[in-house]
Amino acid sequence: MATWQLALHLVPRAVSPSDRDPWRLRQPAGTWRRALGALLPRGTSWSPQLGVWGTEAGHRIEVWEHDGRVESILVRIDAREPIERLAPFCQELAAFAQAQGDVVFISAPGAVLEPTATALSEAIAASEAWRSVHHRDALIKARCSTT
Repeated sequence: MATWQLALHLVPRAVSPSDRDPWRLRQPAGTWRRALGALLPRGTSWSPQLGVWGTEAGHRIEVWEHDGRVESILVRIDAREPIERLAPFCQELAAFAQAQGDVVFISAPGAVLEPTATALSEAIAASEAWRSVHHRDALIKARCSTT
């Protein structure tokens, strides 16, 4: 994963952050593949069990399946995106998540996020990915303005 990407796992609400098979008791809505296709273009995968939407360097959603059953959904949000494109993406991602039923996003440190555009936006703004991108941009601007 790139430093400019915020990683979030989409899981059923009652799941423990350490659960290795969070979707074992229930599955996402039957239209999840079509909904992801509307959110991001289908990407290429190195495994038949891994569905990929988006790109390695941008927004990306990875869905691991085994025997036709979803095992995990990982969302990577590209913090380099301008806010004009990031805000609508957060709204669309939240709508996708809400359509999966009673779910939440879990960040790498284990923080639980509600599936709303506001919660996603706040998580992005507080993320290391956002800080690294915008700190770098500020340094570049400062260097350019002094030369």
